[in-house]
Amino acid sequence: MKTIDGTNLIMGRLCAQVAKELLKGEKVAITNPDKIVISGSLAYLTEKYSQRRTIKNKANPMHKPKWPRLPNLMLRKVISGMLPKKTSRGKAAMKNLKVYPAGMSLGDAQTVKGIDGSMLERSTTLGQVCRRLGWNA
Repeated sequence: MKTIDGTNLIMGRLCAQVAKELLKGEKVAITNPDKIVISGSLAYLTEKYSQRRTIKNKANPMHKPKWPRLPNLMLRKVISGMLPKKTSRGKAAMKNLKVYPAGMSLGDAQTVKGIDGSMLERSTTLGQVCRRLGWNA
């Protein structure tokens, strides 16, 4: 099992590489999802994700896309968007993904720190966006 510490990693690049690993059949665990960096201003990202949360189906408002407020569930949603959902290969890949909330230790799993060229110093974290959407850490 490959364990990735999400501190200061760009969300899009991290998710793309994790999706490739999952499609190869490997098991991946991600820790510290609230410290993952999203490029863009906090106001823009908050507006973008709050609009996604309010989309409703006209015929039946209960049939709407579910966008979570928790960082670990939001990261799973982004990664699942990069996988084929209707094939058995994509469903098996999602079962191999574990995203642990902040503060959970994994014991003696192998830790991979940093993904090539994906470090940022100043930007918005996933935890900040989720707090604006209503997540209470």
